[in-house]
Amino acid sequence: MEVRLSKYGQASTRPSPASRMMSEFAGDFRDGVDINLGVGYVNEDTIPVAYLAEAMEAVAGDGVKYRQAFNYGSPAGSANLIASIRRFLVEMRIGGLDQAAIEGKLLAIGACGATSLLDGLADVIERGIVVTSDPMYYIYSDALERKGFELLAVPEDAEGINLEALERKLRALGAAAQRISFFYTVTVNNPSCTILSNARRRALLQAASALSRQQGRLRAGARWSADARAGAEDRRPRFQRAAVRSGDVRLPARPPDRGAVAGGECRLSPEGGRRARGD
Repeated sequence: MEVRLSKYGQASTRPSPASRMMSEFAGDFRDGVDINLGVGYVNEDTIPVAYLAEAMEAVAGDGVKYRQAFNYGSPAGSANLIASIRRFLVEMRIGGLDQAAIEGKLLAIGACGATSLLDGLADVIERGIVVTSDPMYYIYSDALERKGFELLAVPEDAEGINLEALERKLRALGAAAQRISFFYTVTVNNPSCTILSNARRRALLQAASALSRQQGRLRAGARWSADARAGAEDRRPRFQRAAVRSGDVRLPARPPDRGAVAGGECRLSPEGGRRARGD
């Protein structure tokens, strides 16, 4: 029987780099001998199996507090889980957050990891060119290409995407720059480990904003702009400042999960077009 696949389906018939690496790991890894440094694998000895079992037993044993814990819930998510997360964020000062900062904010429970959100973004943004760094995060980059996007990779320097290289590549696109869908950058690049400085983050946002204005597009980024102005005097990345402010050496604030669009949250220029080829 012939199955007619979409372009994305046809592209997905080829295993991704991450899938190939995981297959090799599953087939060849020798416990106690090999060390796997790929795809975010965790050292088995560091996984708190006993605590996980204890937590599962506690949830299963309290049907009042953890109501219908193993069944489908409402779209809003578990009220108990949301309250627990809010309390944890405030008590541990994660990211420098306090009660006033999270008051009235909606916490999304579900597939809300950065890569999941970015994958969803790629489903609703029209296919076009994605401006990103070189080297690039291979898992998301591969997913973008499978979905029909074309990547315009810009070399890094010590602070992140090189601005001169970015200007040169955007200029080389000419009229094809109208087909740019969005900018994709991260705070700590994988695999280069380059940390995007606040000054470079602001410069990239300004570059994306200027491009949006030239093309008459909507720009999303006002919230980060306010954060950038507030932290202009401190050149350290925000997660480092938050760790210092929190005063909690047991659990310092972590950097954002990998994946952010044009520097921290969604920075996009909608109305991207068909595929174009950059240099």
